[in-house]
Amino acid sequence: MHMGERMNLRVTNQALQVMNNGIAVISHDGIITYSNKLFCSMLHKKETEIIGEHISTIIPDRKKLVVNQNDSLYRYECKSGNQVVIVNECRVYKDGTEDGSIAILERKGKSIQSLESIISRYESALNLLSECILGVNEQGIVNFLSGSYAKFLGIDDPNEAVGKHCTEVVENTRMHIIVKTGQTEIGHIQRISNRNIIATRIPIVKDGKIIGAIGKIMFHDIQQFKALGDQISEMESKLSYYQTELQRLQEGRLSFQSIIGESAKMKEVKRREWYGKGTLCTCGTPCKSAC
Repeated sequence: MHMGERMNLRVTNQALQVMNNGIAVISHDGIITYSNKLFCSMLHKKETEIIGEHISTIIPDRKKLVVNQNDSLYRYECKSGNQVVIVNECRVYKDGTEDGSIAILERKGKSIQSLESIISRYESALNLLSECILGVNEQGIVNFLSGSYAKFLGIDDPNEAVGKHCTEVVENTRMHIIVKTGQTEIGHIQRISNRNIIATRIPIVKDGKIIGAIGKIMFHDIQQFKALGDQISEMESKLSYYQTELQRLQEGRLSFQSIIGESAKMKEVKRREWYGKGTLCTCGTPCKSAC
């Protein structure tokens, strides 16, 4: 083996050792020729117990465990200790002939736990916002209802709405229409429990396909919207007044020279103010220009 090939193998081995998945290389006759440390630890075995062994010895009945299969990939689950491990076994071909496979392990329990944790934090954050938010899938089935929205609808437990069609949960909803049209609706009036609320509905798109929608109540009653409009109008009116007053004060700023008055004392005050702005000339008196 050339030095360059040994270097490449060393670099490849280092890269495989730091990956977050257990990885093993299997020859065409099923013998494990390489495994990284995580592969060994996930199966609770030492490297010496794995290298050189047949894959069916390390993972018994793997053909019977297959849950998904195509031309080049087996995906199955096996139990290792108290945890379930997902195995993705990918065939490797050389010159059109199967030359072995690569097995990639991942912890099922950890993936599910992480996903559940993320979902839980996301839902908690939405509930803490005290916003009325509704989520549906591409079929219009409710998959999320915030606590505030449930309270607004008179529902004790938001989870009671999950799994139901949105038309069964929210009166006069259009969420099931949004997932079909893909059109965003902002500031639409909707009648719920004898109230005219203002709602926004936004489709959720992934890879060009609509997978659901999010709806939010912006105003619980149209009167709230009108009240907000009145407040804005009042603020605009006050701003206009202050701008006018400021302009008037700037234009009407007084100076000594603009003061009307021709008495001897007033003339003396104007003269002193005028000379106070001058410079001392060679003649010894303040003036505005050179002598």
